Amino acid sequence: MTDETYHDARTGRQSSLALDDLLSLDRLCWLHKSGADISDCLNLMLTKAAAATESSCGAVLLRDERSGKRRVAASFGLPEDSFSTRQMREVNRILALGNEPYLLNSKPERPSPLMEALEKASAKSGMAMPMRVDGSVTGLVVLGSERETYSEQQLAVAGGIARYSALAMERANACKDSEDRLGFLETIAEISSVLASERDLNSTLSVVVEQAAALVNAESTAVGLLEEDGSVLRCLVAHGPLADALRGQTFDLTEWPLRSVFKSRKAQALVDPSNNPRLRPKDVETWRVKSALLAPLTLKDTVIGLLAAANKHGGRQFSAVDVRVFETLANHAAIAISNSRLFERNQRALARLEAERTKLEGILENLADGVIVCDADHRITLVNRAAEEIMETSAESLLGHDLVSLHPIEYRKVLRQMLHAVSSADGAESPLHEAKVEYGHKIIRISASPVVVGGSYQGFAMALQDVTAAEEVGRAKAEFVSTVAHELKTPLTSLKGSIGLMLASAPDVSDARFRELAAIAQNNSNRLIRLVDDMMDIAKIEAGRMGLRVEPVSLYECAVDAVKDVQQSAAEKCISLTVRLVGAPPLVPADRDRVEQVITNLLNNAIRFSPENGEVIVSIRRIHGFLRVSVQDFGPGIPRKDLKRVFEKFYQVGGPASRKAGGSGLGLAISKAIVEQHGGKMYVRSTLGHGSSFVFTIPAPAGNK
Repeated sequence: MTDETYHDARTGRQSSLALDDLLSLDRLCWLHKSGADISDCLNLMLTKAAAATESSCGAVLLRDERSGKRRVAASFGLPEDSFSTRQMREVNRILALGNEPYLLNSKPERPSPLMEALEKASAKSGMAMPMRVDGSVTGLVVLGSERETYSEQQLAVAGGIARYSALAMERANACKDSEDRLGFLETIAEISSVLASERDLNSTLSVVVEQAAALVNAESTAVGLLEEDGSVLRCLVAHGPLADALRGQTFDLTEWPLRSVFKSRKAQALVDPSNNPRLRPKDVETWRVKSALLAPLTLKDTVIGLLAAANKHGGRQFSAVDVRVFETLANHAAIAISNSRLFERNQRALARLEAERTKLEGILENLADGVIVCDADHRITLVNRAAEEIMETSAESLLGHDLVSLHPIEYRKVLRQMLHAVSSADGAESPLHEAKVEYGHKIIRISASPVVVGGSYQGFAMALQDVTAAEEVGRAKAEFVSTVAHELKTPLTSLKGSIGLMLASAPDVSDARFRELAAIAQNNSNRLIRLVDDMMDIAKIEAGRMGLRVEPVSLYECAVDAVKDVQQSAAEKCISLTVRLVGAPPLVPADRDRVEQVITNLLNNAIRFSPENGEVIVSIRRIHGFLRVSVQDFGPGIPRKDLKRVFEKFYQVGGPASRKAGGSGLGLAISKAIVEQHGGKMYVRSTLGHGSSFVFTIPAPAGNK
């Protein structure tokens, strides 16, 4: 994996986790009436945006409601005087460009004024994201990074965070406005209580029109909301004699009196509309009302609809007091309607989440493999049905217990080591960790991977497979392979010796054909002996009979000796071999012959698949308590579909056609097993067209820094 690919993958992972961060921001702003401040929302948003985009500094610039000027509402990593009047003018210019995130110009010949502010914090690149809600500007988010530039994905992620943060702030402000109105008249408070008890939008609108009719003694009342384009008002709910005629009707906002009410955002009373020349005669004839009240439904300076009341001829005229009371009710109704809309959106979101949860539970329950989820303290929090069957117990007896303590004592150390690797940074290169343990009369393969939320380790998920039957078959197969290999070893050794004697005892034989055939026989016998040796090693590994002669070993010396062993085959293809030592790694407890065997196998593979006049590099360095050895070639690389299988026995990249290059397909499987027996791990990185790097690690001695 190249650095660029790794960076993109990490950015994708950070962006895929950013959803939980945005939900936490949304919850904080929703709890505004419980004490959370909008500044907390902004600081949280900056923190999450910085983490998702690898930014080193940033600020949120908002418009001051009193002065109308831009101000710094939240910042990090910047001096207090970073933004001058010149920078604030640049903010207005960027907001006029549109809704999309904007990369700040850092070129010396014409730098952005905002970029100059970020450069005070050593930023090399910057971007600005407008915060807009329903077309209105709420502010600008500015981020700076010490990296040369932001990627398109980081720009999109930051833009999404800014938009979502604007919505969260809008919700927080709406909650604040709702709380500020709680001191009104007792009658209005009672009506507000009724409205608060209703949740869905239709029920809320029904209560609004019924209570409005009772409050101002109106024969008919109605409530309409603006449609999405904001140019048409549609009556949704109505009450009284005019209800059937009003319900579902649409009204043009450009006509009087709607134009006047929406423009002034004040409630108005219409007295004797039949004598008002600004009304169309057709409307007067249709509705035939004596007096009417119109109050805009306003939420944070935005009109979302209209509350109307009317008395037909013979009814009472509405007074100035009715206008004030009606306007107060409309203000409360607007909040209730907004809350109902939020409630319905939340209900739909919860329904989707519940459906996903049900779907996930169904999948987990019907998986053939067992699944166990544990928290960071190894306590079991989830068990599926297959896991209960494999462990032959109920979920109730497992939940809350320490996973390691459930296994036999002899396997607890292995489990603890595996779980430590899962939770530590060492597992970042290979997030899936496997082990086999005995549980009662069963052999269980365990595969564990970390659960990370918002960049924080929360525990791990574990898959269980009962491989008892497969292990028995494998054991029988290993015994058969071992027997066959032993039976072949003796005659092959004799055959090799005989051919060697023939060649040595007949130096003067002039028959070139004889010598050619004898050499071919000797090469093939050597190849067969190597294959038999590999098969015997595999049999020992699978039977657990491969012993290690552990002593302090220099991995550098092992690498140098391995290079000497393969020097001739490298010279045949004009391939240069280089050993690089980073720092001064300590000696490690290991079996020298086996470690050298691993490096030799990796070098042979690298030479086999490298082009002529190529290069193979062996690097040795210490990292995170391990000594890491990598063998890098610059050949054709390995396809992604083959990467997971390269360590399987007899598997060769490219199938049978690749066997022409030589090899038995056992070298990598043996090498990986040897490394794991030393307490290390082996993995591969490869990019098509750029070569491959096989890496293995061996634990450094404890206490050696």
